[in-house]
Amino acid sequence: MSIVIVDDNHESRFMLEALLEEAGYENVVGLLDGAALLAHLGLVDGGSADPVAAARKVDCILAEAVLPDIDGVSLCRALKRNRDVAAIPVLLLTARLVPADSKEYGVAAAFDAGAYDYLRKPVNRLMLLHRVATAVALKTALDDCRALWLESRELKRKVAALRNRLTEQEMDPNSGPIHGGRFDALLEIEWDRARQLGDAVSVLLIQAEVDTVGRAPLEEPSYGARCREVATLIAEAARTAQHTIVVQVGPLRFAVLLRGTRLPDASRVAMRIAEAAEALSTTLTEAQVGSLAVCVGVASSDLEPGAGMYGVLEGASSALDRALAAGRGRVIVAEPELPSGEAGKSPLTFA
Repeated sequence: MSIVIVDDNHESRFMLEALLEEAGYENVVGLLDGAALLAHLGLVDGGSADPVAAARKVDCILAEAVLPDIDGVSLCRALKRNRDVAAIPVLLLTARLVPADSKEYGVAAAFDAGAYDYLRKPVNRLMLLHRVATAVALKTALDDCRALWLESRELKRKVAALRNRLTEQEMDPNSGPIHGGRFDALLEIEWDRARQLGDAVSVLLIQAEVDTVGRAPLEEPSYGARCREVATLIAEAARTAQHTIVVQVGPLRFAVLLRGTRLPDASRVAMRIAEAAEALSTTLTEAQVGSLAVCVGVASSDLEPGAGMYGVLEGASSALDRALAAGRGRVIVAEPELPSGEAGKSPLTFA
């Protein structure tokens, strides 16, 4: 924490320094004029000239309203024009008899220029300490808000970059599905994004079943081709959702992440996938390759607001187990009360 005092009167400046240090402020810097303040902040012609000086954290400035090189009002106005230092509260002080409506040094001019407060000298000790404490508290709150904003902006940038890298692979039938080792990371990013925006994230877990009509179990390259067929089917059926990620998490098992999709829409996507699989099954049977059916478990973050990220996965996994037990081509929605989900523990077994 740093407080800067700008005053060309040595006695007044030393008195203010001693008063603040006695109150517990450890980093108090005394300067003679406005030019020294600008240099301390690393500002020249409104821009940052010295990275070391610009990096100094200043929480409050106490400045004499009338300085030898620049008046306090003009100095305050110059600081407020620079976004790097505009949040620093400036308290103007003066011992001169200045009319309140003075355009250069008056109270109205000071507040119009963005001053935090305007005090007469000699200042009351308790009043000064109170005004400084509230000014520092304000600066701390503004710094915290800016840090959260920067963190949010960086998270949005990372999400956008990840989406750009994955878009072609997610929806291009020729690329095949993303493999499951990345699903937890994708879900975590989407979960954080949804929490910030108040949006929903839905998950579909899909198990495809191929009746090989008396043939041997599927092997490569037949297995890989069938995975691509199912992934393409899922991606096409889910295309109406705003954003979709299809991930292979096991032998003919897939997870679908639906961004910004609530439970009713997620259930409709699941039904479209099951219907598309049934339609494709006719073609497969005619080719004597085997019929295809899928079972789908559906869960969403809006189904139970208290459910954790992995609670939604567990809900979808439980719903899929019930769908498989009910028979081929079934779609089951998770129960209203999802598990809380153990942090960092995914119920999926990745391929």
